[in-house]
Amino acid sequence: MRMETDLTGRRNHWRSVAVAVAWGLAAIGVVVVLTLALAFQRDTVTRFVTPEAAAAEFARVRARFGAARPMIELYGRNGASVIRRRTAAPRHPLRELHVLAYNPRSRKLVRADIPAWLLRAVSLGGWIRLAAVDASNAAGRITLEDLERHGPGLLLSLQASDRRQVLVWAQ
Repeated sequence: MRMETDLTGRRNHWRSVAVAVAWGLAAIGVVVVLTLALAFQRDTVTRFVTPEAAAAEFARVRARFGAARPMIELYGRNGASVIRRRTAAPRHPLRELHVLAYNPRSRKLVRADIPAWLLRAVSLGGWIRLAAVDASNAAGRITLEDLERHGPGLLLSLQASDRRQVLVWAQ
């Protein structure tokens, strides 16, 4: 009878330990998610602007890159894309990824500065998704290594037929 009580007590003890570990991991997960959300929100600014003000902001940012072609070009409504990978280029560590986006319907101009550590944290196995690049096959997927080999500069430039605009560049 005593041996049976000891086994039940041990089982209950390990069950309690497993529940405590599960709650601890859940709490850590919540803290990580909240930290990532706060970090992204802190580096994102949304303003309501006129189409002219948005055009001026995009022209100012594009002028920094001159005639350089972006790593990714998107065409048409079907989202066909051309990706220029520099597979033999040396890698340059990323510091930040910058996004400038304008939606003429809502007149929202969004500017986000994403630190490299956050980009690494939200990427899955190094894979990331920029805009509507076809990610259904490996050839259409962009990796952090692709961005590092491209180096600082313009990554994506999109001017849609409905006048939406997006620029993505790396530092």
